[in-house]
Amino acid sequence: PLRWPLAEVPGALERHARWIARTLARQRRRSLAASRLRVADGERLGLLGEELTLRFLPDPSADARSRVWRDGSEILVSHPPLAEPSPCAPLRAWLRAVAAREIPARVDAAAAAIGLHPERVSVRDQRTKWGACSASRGVSLNWRLVLAPTAVLDYVVVHELCHLRELNHSPRFWALVGRHRPGFEAQRAWLRDNGAALDI
Repeated sequence: PLRWPLAEVPGALERHARWIARTLARQRRRSLAASRLRVADGERLGLLGEELTLRFLPDPSADARSRVWRDGSEILVSHPPLAEPSPCAPLRAWLRAVAAREIPARVDAAAAAIGLHPERVSVRDQRTKWGACSASRGVSLNWRLVLAPTAVLDYVVVHELCHLRELNHSPRFWALVGRHRPGFEAQRAWLRDNGAALDI
């Protein structure tokens, strides 16, 4: 915490040294094991619980722009040779647009079901968080959650909504999450083990 006395840092580090070492080792293992989702023709991509196939369509038009759209069980990417260096940029922009449309709808549905309503919902490109809840009752969620199984996305939504009542990670908070999302531990573990690979 910003206001925590610096003189107490060495003692805290010493008290928690084993936990810090375990956590750093786990993070290193995850970084080595995790790779971004493969972006190539014919690859499968999970999107809101569906397995879709990526298809890259060559476009010989030098002045055309990259386009991405869904057609049934396929995500089609038309990428001219002189467009962005990689088709990942337009695909990522398209996925973020899907997230901006779909995630707030899931938040609304969960809020109505559990009776905890945020003042506002935003979908962001967060690097280190899956979600956040502010003291002003704003909830933000990471767009990459659309690449996770829907149960995982819904767990993070409920997690952040529960912060509207308990803005902490106390036992009361986790009990509230468990009341509204029984078995959430499996989704939390999935995100811990697989979250680093949710990117393109």
